[in-house]
Amino acid sequence: MEGGAEMSETPSATSVLEAWQAIDLGNVQLALDDQASKVAEYRETCTSSRNKLATKTREFKKREDVRKADENSVVKTAVRKLLRSYQEEVDSLTTRAKFAENCFLSMYRLIREAPDPSYALAEASHISFDAEMQTSQLKQACFEKDQEIAKLQKKLEAAKVFQSKANKNASEDADAAAAELELIRAEEAERRETIAQELDQKYQDQLAEARAKADEELANISMQLELAQNDLETQTGRVQVLEGQLQELGALRERERQSPGPDDASASAGHLSLKEENARLLRDLQAAQDEQSRLLAEITAAREEADHLRTQQQEEVNSLTQALAAKSDQLSQAREQLGAAVSREDHDRLRRKLTLIQRELYNVQDDVEDDLAGGAAPEEQPDSLEAFFVKSTRQLKEDLMTARMTIDDQRAEIRMLRETEQRLGDALKDQRDLAAKLESDLALGTSSLPTMPVKPVLDLSDMDLGSATAQSSGEMSAVQTMADDPSAAGTAGGDPQTSMSSTATASESMPAPKSQKQVQALNSMLQAVCAQRNRLRAQLQANEEELDTQRRRIQDGEQRMRSMQEDNVQLYQRIRFLQNYKVSERSTLISDGGLPSGQNADLEEGAASKSGGAHFNAQGLVKVGGLGRGVEHRYRGLYESDIDPLKAFKQQESERMYQTIPQVERANLQVHGKVTCPVFAFVI
Repeated sequence: MEGGAEMSETPSATSVLEAWQAIDLGNVQLALDDQASKVAEYRETCTSSRNKLATKTREFKKREDVRKADENSVVKTAVRKLLRSYQEEVDSLTTRAKFAENCFLSMYRLIREAPDPSYALAEASHISFDAEMQTSQLKQACFEKDQEIAKLQKKLEAAKVFQSKANKNASEDADAAAAELELIRAEEAERRETIAQELDQKYQDQLAEARAKADEELANISMQLELAQNDLETQTGRVQVLEGQLQELGALRERERQSPGPDDASASAGHLSLKEENARLLRDLQAAQDEQSRLLAEITAAREEADHLRTQQQEEVNSLTQALAAKSDQLSQAREQLGAAVSREDHDRLRRKLTLIQRELYNVQDDVEDDLAGGAAPEEQPDSLEAFFVKSTRQLKEDLMTARMTIDDQRAEIRMLRETEQRLGDALKDQRDLAAKLESDLALGTSSLPTMPVKPVLDLSDMDLGSATAQSSGEMSAVQTMADDPSAAGTAGGDPQTSMSSTATASESMPAPKSQKQVQALNSMLQAVCAQRNRLRAQLQANEEELDTQRRRIQDGEQRMRSMQEDNVQLYQRIRFLQNYKVSERSTLISDGGLPSGQNADLEEGAASKSGGAHFNAQGLVKVGGLGRGVEHRYRGLYESDIDPLKAFKQQESERMYQTIPQVERANLQVHGKVTCPVFAFVI
């Protein structure tokens, strides 16, 4: 039982290694080579002996005494039996010898082609030793980890106790935060309601002021109409007087013609003076008629302007009413939204965002409150151009922040792509090194094959030396063709010239196989090498394609980053333009009526008529209708077209001063600028 147990045990790698080292497979293979040579010689000798025996048998049959002996049946029968027994014995010996030789040769082929397992066993022994060392280390590490786990479990229990206390404190803090949030929401609701009431009162004041201005403008226009009518009556009376004088002069001229005077010289002088007076009166009459037509045209224009002003004031009143209604709706919606209850789960998120909401959403309203507290003019409404500039500046800042975040994302993506490119490059380098090592190992393995002496022993009955030689020559030519193909060598990895030279050297130094087993082994090795080469080639091509793709993605990312940088530069320039814009001067300019209607209106009016954004009325108030991208594009065009701001400011100042002049002086200024001013002054 003990012997059976010992036999059933698996031998260790060390014992197997010692046994194979004691066998010394290399020397055994050399001894088998010698024995195979002797077996081949013995087989050849046996074949020649059988041939000689057959020859002697035939010669024996041809002898005369044998023929005579054939006549004797007894001798003939005995000799035949003896020869048959000899022949059977020789055949059985030949069969046994052939069987033994075949068995020996088959075992010889297996042992001859088998690799020496001592190297593998030595490596396995080292691996086993390393595994035992690692096992001991792992056991020690496991013991240490068990101790650490025990300590961590103790800490975990303490952490659970602390967590329970923290949860209790957190629930108390959550209740306090919810109460604080409710209080903050109530304060914000009151603040919004107060702001909405102030805005409502401001809109009411603006509406009343707009109506008062409209009444004042209508009174001024009616006064101008009365003045124009008085001037028209005066001119009509003057025309009638001139017509009467003209008739009197005509009658006087007829009387002078009918009654000739004593002195022709005095008559001709009087006649000339009458002609001059007549011509002067005709000119005065024509000037008076022109002035009358001009006054009629001015009266018509004033009436049209009054109608237009009335319509515009009505539209403005309607727009203010609609804005007031919209603000009321917004106020009601805000009250409804603030009246809605906030769930307990959202109070942390709302508390974190409260500061950001106060800073972002109420900046414009804070500005309005400051204006109201400082006694700003009613014309400075929240929807004015300054408020739009504030909103636009905030929007541009948000766009700039978004662009910066996008650039950071692009840079992170580029870094990731570069790391991927480096990793793929390292993998490609490893594949090339592996391919070069494989080629060197192939060349070394083929060159280290031992050669067998060429002997007649290879002319066995079950081997075809010619076909084996042809097959080996074909395989060698295939290997040589692979070595001569630089593209295949380059694709497999490494230098094509080095691969070709190494493969050619290996093929030249490779001995011609002398047996079918060697040819088959070479074929299998060649197929394995070719398959591995094709696999490495495909993997190398895939890595190169992926590397090209990553490079293109990196280039696209860098191009997008440069484009974003240029856009950010332009965006920063526009933000600087809006920040440097003097809001107070611009507001004063607009509120004082510095943008009149007519042919000298501001160029913003034309841009607003195209974009459907803001436009200016006769009082210089800004009427905002659908502020959007059109206004932004308009001011971007103003910035990019390099308009001279000093020239525009001078023109606006002159127009503002012209608007501050009273209506009567403005009419006199217009009249004194005409060509008919001297004639009108002379007539008056």
